[in-house]
Amino acid sequence: MATQRAVQGFFKKRLTAEAAEKMNQAGDLWNELPMQFFFPQGEDQVDAVVGLVVSDCEKADKITIRDDIKQEVRTLVNGNTAVTSAIKIVWVATAQPVEENA
Repeated sequence: MATQRAVQGFFKKRLTAEAAEKMNQAGDLWNELPMQFFFPQGEDQVDAVVGLVVSDCEKADKITIRDDIKQEVRTLVNGNTAVTSAIKIVWVATAQPVEENA
């Protein structure tokens, strides 16, 4: 299961790739800023990046997240969502049950 730290890394990678200049401006505070800081042009880019991060989680965990869950994540994460909150939303949405040894 992708850890919260791994999801944070996926967000950092995607934000750096898609909004490098804004990431440079944000510096160490990048994860405290709202998604609209990086994508002031609209929700479509926020949705696209969130979708890419979910895809990164799927690849890392070798799982498939249901389409309805992906849509719910895109609904929950919008331009006003702080990156740190977006990280938590994706992490919870992509978490898989862990079997305990009896």
